[in-house]
Amino acid sequence: MINKEQECQLLEFISSTSSNNDQTDAINMMKELYNLQFRHDDVKKDNGLNTENEDENEQQKQQSSLLNESLLFSDDVRLIHAENYYNDCQFKKSYEILSEIHSNDILNQKCLFLMIGCLLELNNDIVLQEISHKLAEAIPENAIAWYAVGCYYYATSNMDNARKYLSKSTLIDPNFQASMLMYGHSFEMEALHDQAIAVYMDLSKIMAHSYLPILYVGVEYCHLNFPSMAEQYLNQALELSPDNLFVLHELGIVFYEKKEYEMAKDYFKKVYKILADKKLLMEYPQKWEPLLNNLGHVHRKLGEYDDAINYFKIAIRMIPENSSTLDALGLVYSLKGELQMASDFFQKALSLKRDDAFALTMYNLLSA
Repeated sequence: MINKEQECQLLEFISSTSSNNDQTDAINMMKELYNLQFRHDDVKKDNGLNTENEDENEQQKQQSSLLNESLLFSDDVRLIHAENYYNDCQFKKSYEILSEIHSNDILNQKCLFLMIGCLLELNNDIVLQEISHKLAEAIPENAIAWYAVGCYYYATSNMDNARKYLSKSTLIDPNFQASMLMYGHSFEMEALHDQAIAVYMDLSKIMAHSYLPILYVGVEYCHLNFPSMAEQYLNQALELSPDNLFVLHELGIVFYEKKEYEMAKDYFKKVYKILADKKLLMEYPQKWEPLLNNLGHVHRKLGEYDDAINYFKIAIRMIPENSSTLDALGLVYSLKGELQMASDFFQKALSLKRDDAFALTMYNLLSA
């Protein structure tokens, strides 16, 4: 893996390569392929690329001026688009492309790797089980087969088996970084933070230019209530991946824990704007509902109750049966002095979760 500076240097080298007329098209085609893969912000702006549906056809038309039709719709280029959608959290679009490629090339390694990631994000355990079973039978000597099996067990919360098969994957290929990363996640899922940090730190030495291991080290330190340590690692991750949604969100959480609410709000709002512009908030409610709750809580802490209510109500539209969000709405209405509204929300929370101690206490207080 190369860093952004090295990517820029490579593109500059390709652009400056002297060539005769016969070579110009090939060099331009090569540069466009690298532009697609690197996805630099400046490249996107120069090419007018964005994720809005109405611009995607125009994007492909611009690309087809350099890439001939057979190459433009080749699996290699389509995989680049699928990976870009995946990195942009547009998992359904990514999976649509990958499914088409997989139907014609069931052992395409990059396609399989991205498909497994999409299936995890989309909570599609059934298809993940089918793919992992077929891979274990077809290519048991390949690390990706046991990575898929490990991911299936991870998705079904069987962490012992997940680690067993992820370890088997790395025994076959010690450089299979995805298995190492998931191995760390399996510890995180069981709140074994020290073990997770050890895995992520080891992996950060191997994935020197990737933000992922450093991001997860920061997340673990936040879980351990070491916000300053978390901030240090998350800022390193942000340097490696500027404007990354997950890094920005985690930094917002860190500043919230440090009681620096204005800073927390700025980070949360930045993530919200990016997601709203891309129309991704409601498409992946399980992933982004916590952002809306965090925005609600940070506005509550700042005494901005109407804004807090607005974000909590968006959150409840995303996941209607979250009693914690109803608790939060009840609390904000209590702080506003709208006691009947507060009581109604606490009552709704109790209808979903009878042992909700906070809702029960507040409801009894308001009913007294």
